[in-house]
Amino acid sequence: MRRGSVFRRCTACKRRVTGRKCANCGGERTTWAFVVDLEPPGAPRRQVMRAGFATKGEAEAEKAKLQDDKAEGKFVEPSRLTVALYLESWRKGLELEDLRPNTREEWDGYVRNHLSRLGPIRLQQLSVQHILDCYAELRRSGNQRTGGGLSPKSVWNVHLCLSRALKDAVKRRLLADNPARGAIRPPKDKPDIQFWTSVEFTRFLAWNVGRGDLHDVALYQLAVQTGMRRGELLGLRWSDIDWEARTLTIRQSLSVRRQGVARYGPPKTRSSRRTIDLSGESAAALTVWGWFQDRHRREWAELYQDSGLVFCHENGVAHDPRHVDRRFLKHVAGAGVKRIRFHDLRHSSAVIGLRELGEWPDEVSKRLGHESVGFTLDTYSHLLPQRGKEIASEFDRLVEKRRAA
Repeated sequence: MRRGSVFRRCTACKRRVTGRKCANCGGERTTWAFVVDLEPPGAPRRQVMRAGFATKGEAEAEKAKLQDDKAEGKFVEPSRLTVALYLESWRKGLELEDLRPNTREEWDGYVRNHLSRLGPIRLQQLSVQHILDCYAELRRSGNQRTGGGLSPKSVWNVHLCLSRALKDAVKRRLLADNPARGAIRPPKDKPDIQFWTSVEFTRFLAWNVGRGDLHDVALYQLAVQTGMRRGELLGLRWSDIDWEARTLTIRQSLSVRRQGVARYGPPKTRSSRRTIDLSGESAAALTVWGWFQDRHRREWAELYQDSGLVFCHENGVAHDPRHVDRRFLKHVAGAGVKRIRFHDLRHSSAVIGLRELGEWPDEVSKRLGHESVGFTLDTYSHLLPQRGKEIASEFDRLVEKRRAA
């Protein structure tokens, strides 16, 4: 690679200056610049120029750094590509990535609805400050449905998406480094966990039994007894149930429905592939629901879309997970119990198990499919009764017993 040159440049007409004034326009204001040839002698000439340096030393230092980056394979070709055009290309490429459908769907929404604020900026000019300004705006007015701001957790999720996109830009040699890396820290405050006690859940379930919808009774019963995720419940097949052993095995998850087509994927994590014991009540609710589903199958005849799902519409079509959420909230209002989300049935399962049934944390962790018992304790330990005084008293009784012996 040719060595290149460092020179003074007129700030008015952008020409080289060799004397005190610009020979072209007479301007006296100059800055330092450099030009470097990217190809060796004999090859078609390609140059890169940088300008705006206050001193010759600054220009020479930046020139040397560029040449070192070029020699080490770290140099990034100048580009006018905007953040919007890059993210659109990156978003389309997500279809080829090994991502869970839910993650792909969420990131697609973040690009379209939130990161569009960065769109007009050139990708190679994107700075940490641009990113922080975007996040501040999202905190103020990022919720498109209400007009209010996004929570710190939601902004963190947007940040994870942007950071991954810019990390991929570095891999593609479109950026020298990732300006999103380390821009913000994950939120420290965890949202309060909402859950039902067994009394509240029993009241809710009794109301649904009174409605006579056996599908929903079985769905809600299984959700709280097993702690399964929504997608795991909606992806459950009859073939996943071992009636003799009275267990079920989670092998797939229903993530989203797009254009009427259900998308299935593997469970969320490796530990999510698990086998769970069924209670007698859950097995009975599933059995009764299965009888009614058979009747629906006969009524719909050849129009029935038999996918083997346990929970589906009367014609066998898979549920839209968002519809299940909305339907659940209507049932919560009808039953007159504390408002929680469908996902909070999973929290309810954990808390009932730990606080009321006396399950060990490692048992709850395995049942919920957590990566580690540490995560389970970190999530729920503050909801457990503190037994310090009780254990201290037990120790005193043990010592007294030993003394008496």
